[in-house]
Parts: sequence; structure tokens; C-alpha cells
Amino acid sequence: MNKTLKTILCVSGCVFAVGTVCCGIGYALGARPNQIRYNNHMGMNMHDMHWFDDYDDYDDYDHYYDEDMNHQSDHMTHHETPSSIKGFDIVTACSSITAIEGDENKIEFLNINEDDLTISNKDGMYTINVADTHCNASYDQRILIKVKDDDLLDLFKVDSQAGAISVKDLDFKEININSEAGAIKLIDVDSDKTTIKSEVGAIALEGDFRNDTIIEGSVGAIDLEFDDHHDAYDYVIHHDMGMVMIDGESMKINTGEISNHNNSAKHHLTVTNDTGMINVSFGD
Repeated sequence: MNKTLKTILCVSGCVFAVGTVCCGIGYALGARPNQIRYNNHMGMNMHDMHWFDDYDDYDDYDHYYDEDMNHQSDHMTHHETPSSIKGFDIVTACSSITAIEGDENKIEFLNINEDDLTISNKDGMYTINVADTHCNASYDQRILIKVKDDDLLDLFKVDSQAGAISVKDLDFKEININSEAGAIKLIDVDSDKTTIKSEVGAIALEGDFRNDTIIEGSVGAIDLEFDDHHDAYDYVIHHDMGMVMIDGESMKINTGEISNHNNSAKHHLTVTNDTGMINVSFGD
């Protein structure tokens, strides 16, 4: 075999291998064709370090979502208009989830096969299970939740394999999110107890997160903005790779732990991340 042919075969093999790996990573991140458009519209482009600031106008997002739902009404499999909502326990394989404040209570499902969907309601506590056995790369598979103003929810619990999770302008007694792949964004949210665990995907929190807050990331930037001031938090931050910023000040770049032990603090914060920048900002 001549040298030129060997070179061509070698290069072709490398390109194929790299392409296969990239496709696998993309699928794990939930980057299916329409979901790329959807996630980027939410400001959740995983390749943009400024993704947290890319989308602040949720009024436009709300309009976009309603318009998209109407456009694809043929793919709507289920619709709930509950009189009251106390909380959610959601299990899904590949559906994105959005929960926002609205004029009326509403739960909508887009591009989810009805055979895969199980939903029950006990005194306003909704249990939603989406088997997603028909995960379709051609469509966004989404759950949209709207809750009336001033409603305090007991629980927002999500167990997700892939799909972005976005929450805006809602108050909870407890938030518990376990995600294998997909960005998580909680904006203008109040919570007494918050636990977020993510394998792959950026995490952003902004609001009044009180008492106990636990954030466990693995791969992806973590951006936290708390309403309460620095001295109100007793915190421990563990990181293996990536810069840590606290109130705009660079703390460390090497592996280590940053802590602020305060026995009189009202809130407790624990942050762990393997790979990715950690940025924490406290209120005045």
C-alpha cells in the first residue's frame, strides 16, 4: 500500500472516530435538531459561556411558546387546566420542561406520545411520568406548566435523562432536580430548600434560595445569584477544574475547597463541580 493511500485511510478513520464521539456527546446533551433551536432561544447554548445572560425577556419567550404550541397543535397529546396546583413530581427521558407564572393554571404537552404519558392529581399534587419510548429527534418534546400568580407550590421535583429545565417567577417550599443531561435555569425563583444534581449541563439560579441549597454539578458552568447578602450564607464550594468567582472576585483556579463558615448564618450552601466555572454572587 503506497504512502498516499495510507495517509488518506488514516485521516478518514480519525474523522469518522471524532464524528462518532461528537454525535454521542451531542445526543447526551439533548442536542436534537429542533431542541437546538429551542435551547438556544432560551439562552441555553451550551457552547456559549455567556448563555446565562442571553435570554432575559421571558415575556417574549412566553409569547414564543404559546405561538409554537398553536402552530403544532396537531402534536398536542394532552391538556390539563387544573383549578389548583400544589406541586409536581415529573419523570421524563427526553422532554424539556418549562414552568412559569401565568394568568391561569395550565399544563400542556407537546409532541409527547399519549401512550407514553401517565398523569395523576391528588389534591393539587401532580405526578407526571413520560416514558418517552417514542423519543423523536424531529420534534421538541416539551411540558409547559403555568401557575397563577401568588400560588405557593409545595414541591417541584424532576428526574430527567435529557432536556432543558426552565423555571421563572414561581415560589416553592422545596425544589429537587436530578438531571443526566440538559441545562437548568431557575430565574426569579424563591425556594426554602433546593437540591440540584446534574451530570452534564450548565446550571443557573437567580432568586431567594433560603435555608439549605445543594448544587452538585459534574460537567458545565454553574452561575448562582442570591438575593440575600454574603454574611447570610454558611457555604462550602468544592471544585476540581475551573475558575471560581465570588462576588466578582477570582478565588482559586486549582483543585480545592473554598468555604465561609458562619455559625450565625441563616442559610447553608454547598456547591460541587468537577469541570466548569463556578460563579456565585450575593445581594447587598
